Amino acid sequence: MNPEYCIPHKRELNETEVGLIKFLLADSGFNEFLPCLNTLKVVARCGCGSCPTVLFGNSLTSAPVTSAPELVKYVGTSNQGAKVGVALMAKNGQLTELEAWSVCGGEFEKWPGINTLTSINT
Repeated sequence: MNPEYCIPHKRELNETEVGLIKFLLADSGFNEFLPCLNTLKVVARCGCGSCPTVLFGNSLTSAPVTSAPELVKYVGTSNQGAKVGVALMAKNGQLTELEAWSVCGGEFEKWPGINTLTSINT
């Protein structure tokens, strides 16, 4: 059975997510999205329930956007040594998702450190 794409999870962004998003945007030259951080809220998380992937809205009552294109894509190393892909999605000028995935099948629960990230934007 396949898990849901996302499950409700309403909260403010945490410090790690804000720092990661700021880095991804600035490093990729997408500074025009930085003001979005002022109102961005987490409205859902990945349906797997174990990775750090989160989906965004402008308020806690926003519905998650589940089909947005990748804005930037990076790879880094988790604190457990696994290679982790990180993508930031956006649609209609709004950030919609910060996604993490295992590149080589390794286990991870947290975002890779910013100092380990390398752009794989194509």
